[in-house]
Amino acid sequence: MNQIDTIFGRTHEAFLARLRKATKRRAKRVLVARAIRGVTKLVKLKGREITTLLELRERLLDYDKTLDDKILDTGIDPKRAKMILGRDR
Repeated sequence: MNQIDTIFGRTHEAFLARLRKATKRRAKRVLVARAIRGVTKLVKLKGREITTLLELRERLLDYDKTLDDKILDTGIDPKRAKMILGRDR
């Protein structure tokens, strides 16, 4: 009878309740950790995207200047650069 009380008694129920509580806490921590990693990844990607867009804009501005300076030996299409930049001549 003592073994049955130990396995299925109050102490067993209390143990299972503590185990469930700890498991829920761990699951919440895992979700939060995943969310933090996801947000960090998005922030890094956004930074890289901004850097790439700024570099592209700078290159297009350089191409735009080639039309003004009449330097067409580079093989760059300055009219297309103006069109991408949204400037009308």
